[in-house]
Amino acid sequence: MAKGHVLHVVAAGEVGGAERMLVDLIGARSSTTEGRTHSVALFTPSEKLRALLHEERIEVDDRGSSVREGPWPFLKSTLGSRDVAWLAPVIAKRDARIVHLHTFASQVIGTRAAIAAGARVVRTEHSTRVYDDPSCWPF
Repeated sequence: MAKGHVLHVVAAGEVGGAERMLVDLIGARSSTTEGRTHSVALFTPSEKLRALLHEERIEVDDRGSSVREGPWPFLKSTLGSRDVAWLAPVIAKRDARIVHLHTFASQVIGTRAAIAAGARVVRTEHSTRVYDDPSCWPF
């Protein structure tokens, strides 16, 4: 793994603007597998999102088909320990120096795992939901 590896954490239920922007940011079409410095840790039930990342030849660590959407699965995932326990070793395996969080759902899990792995956190807010939705405010 190249020094300065960036692990992008995406927890999403569909292909939207954040996911398309991530594909453009990584630039998989113009990069080669050798020497790549970006990869994705993926939490999604969406086969379309998996297919997009695969088509773009982006290296992915996939949490798998056990990921569910909705308020209760979100709370269980973000406040529980299972997803953080899965993600922290991914950060270490990738030797990620930076964990870039792209979606609201990825922010709590990703921050906790990055702290556990000793990586720095960069957060990109792609929506006003975090400001408009009171259920997001505690996070």
